[in-house]
Amino acid sequence: MEQFLNSKIACRKDNTNFGIDTDCWFNHKDLGLLLENLEIIGAVELYPCKLWKLAPAGTLEDIYEEIADNPRLGKLRLIDTYELVKEVIQK
Repeated sequence: MEQFLNSKIACRKDNTNFGIDTDCWFNHKDLGLLLENLEIIGAVELYPCKLWKLAPAGTLEDIYEEIADNPRLGKLRLIDTYELVKEVIQK
């Protein structure tokens, strides 16, 4: 959980809310396929956020290609992830 809280995330302000810049996003059905491979490390309550899509991905294969591509930040602004966290509920 500490690594998560101390990481950085691409994010901007959208009025009073945060806008998280995602390099690629996918639908809830694809996310469901990944859930059994995820490990819960804790629970947090986030401040209000919006997900902004930079490079849409249509399939899990597209997402893999985006992730495996050379990382590029360009003009993205990185902030500390803990700035999005309103409250740590469970560590």
